[in-house]
Amino acid sequence: MNHRLPIAIAILAGGQSRRMGQDKALLKVGDTTLLERIIDVAQRLTPTVAVIGRTGERDDTRWIQDDAPGFGPLGGLKTALTHLDQPVILLACDMPRVDAAALQWLLEHARESAAEHGVATLRDGAFEPLFSFYRPALLPRIDAQLATRRLSLRRLIESGDFTRLDAPAPVGAKLLNINTPSELGALGDLESR
Repeated sequence: MNHRLPIAIAILAGGQSRRMGQDKALLKVGDTTLLERIIDVAQRLTPTVAVIGRTGERDDTRWIQDDAPGFGPLGGLKTALTHLDQPVILLACDMPRVDAAALQWLLEHARESAAEHGVATLRDGAFEPLFSFYRPALLPRIDAQLATRRLSLRRLIESGDFTRLDAPAPVGAKLLNINTPSELGALGDLESR
C-alpha cells in the first residue's frame, strides 16, 4: 500500500447534544473546548482537518456544513467524503481522551490496509465507527443506506469491505465519548493532562 497516502481527519460536530442538554462541542474541559482539543490533536497528524456540521473561525481547519443534516453520523461521513475527496479518519468531537498516539496507531493501519472501504476499529468486540477510517469508494453504499433511512454506521461497516482492527488496551482506553453531564464530571484528571 501507499504509505504516503493522504488521509484527512473529519470531526463530526453537528449533533444536537440532547442527552447533554447543551452543545457538547463547546463544553470546556480545562481551558479549552472539546472541539478545540480534538482539532489540536488531529492537526499533529495531518494538514487536512475538517469539522463537519458547523462553522468556525480557525484558518487552519476546514469548516463544512452538513450536506445531509438530520441523518446523523452517516450523513456527516457522506459530507466529509464528498467535500474532502480523499480517505478520512472519522472522529466525534466529544472524545476528550483521544490523543496523537491513538490517532497515529489508526493512521498507520489505515495506510497499510488494502480493504476497499476502510478500517473499522473494534473495542471489546464492538465497532467504534467514530474512530475508524473510510474511503470514498463507500459513497454509493452510503447513498443507498440514506435513501432507505438506514442510518447506522455499524451496518455500513458490517456490509462493507473493511479491515477489522482490535484496539489495543492503551488505545481502547482513549475511546470515551462524553454524552451526559455525569460523564463530563467523571473525566476528573483530564485537565491535568
